[in-house]
This record gives sequence, structure tokens and C-alpha cells, in this order.
Amino acid sequence: MNKKLMLRGGFVVLSVISLSACLGTGGGTGIGGGGGVSSTYQANLDRVQGLGPQTVRQTGTIDYEGKTRIETSAPGSNGPNGFFVGDVAFAANFDNGTLSGTATNFAGEVDGKAVTVTGTLSSQNTTDPNIVVQNDIVVPVVGGTITQGSLIGSMRGTLTESINNQSSTAQLTLTGTFSGTNAESAGGTSALLLGDPNSVGFGIAGGGTFYADKK
Repeated sequence: MNKKLMLRGGFVVLSVISLSACLGTGGGTGIGGGGGVSSTYQANLDRVQGLGPQTVRQTGTIDYEGKTRIETSAPGSNGPNGFFVGDVAFAANFDNGTLSGTATNFAGEVDGKAVTVTGTLSSQNTTDPNIVVQNDIVVPVVGGTITQGSLIGSMRGTLTESINNQSSTAQLTLTGTFSGTNAESAGGTSALLLGDPNSVGFGIAGGGTFYADKK
């Protein structure tokens, strides 16, 4: 049997693996309706986006921590039917252009029911891109140069939902830019993929955003 999820990025078909089944039909009670979680997350995302882009070249390794929010939608719906918020942390090495990080503590609601997902996704478990890039941009008006930075973070592991104690391989990909004059923060888009990437059933479980601040 297959299960379909409508996502921001398009329409995809997923094989029903244990975790994705939970994402669609999780049981339990609500966690405060999700309103407080969502509003706090959005406020922080807006704050980071409001800082403007990085302008000064950075050196060394800087540690960041924040959160990602993943949304899911039911087939044929006009909007999301659930969300998950998880903790993200990563170290950006501005000297050699690499990134290492983790994502964990996922929890949220689907169809008004609470779902908690445990496990840690780590960049150490994947050979997919984990990079930091800084580009110098000439600004003729001020007669100088600014530096703007971007990142890609890939983290893989096993996630287990607490209701039925079922697990699935998963990968989170963060794609974004650094913000604030001295790269005080970072933010962008995120995608959570479930299943074995070498199997037919591999597909997008949800898409969303992330933010992170210097520790």
C-alpha cells in the first residue's frame, strides 16, 4: 500500500514505512494546540531573516544552534495538516569550507494529534554535501567589497516514533545563508527525507525552514 503526501515542493508518492505511517496517523493528545510552538518558531525565523545578509568575511569555526520546522499535508488538501519542530546544531568552518552538525528532538502534531520522534541525525552518517561558501561582492557605490556566505548541511540517521516504537532511516538537508554583519545567524529551507535512498520508496516526508544563531 502507498501513502501520498502533498508538499510545498510538489506531489510525491511514498511507500508506507513505519515512521511515515506514524506521521500520517499519529495518536495521542495535543501539545498545546501547536500555536505556541509555531508562533515562537516563526518569531525567531523572522528575527533572523530581518538581520540582513552577512557582509564581513569570517574565519575559523563558529558553532550555531537553532531549530527546523517541517510541514506535511494530507492528499488533496489546500494546506498543511501537521508540523514537526526539531533542534539543529552545526559547526561552520569558514577556513576550509566544511560543516558538521546534528538534528534531534523532533516533536509536533499531525491532524491535531501529538507525535514525538526520537533519534539523532548526523552529518557524520552521510557523504552528501556539508559545505560553507563565502563570496566576495564588489559594491561600486561605496567603493568596497562585502562578503556573503551560504551553507548546505546534510544529516542522516534513524528516527523512531514513540507511539508504536517504529523506526526509519531519515535525512535532513538544510540549505541557507548566513545573516547579520558577522554571520551571527543563519536561515533557509529544510527537507526531511524518509527511507533508504537506494530504494524505490525513498521520498520527501516534508519541507520547511530552519534558523540558527551563534552559540
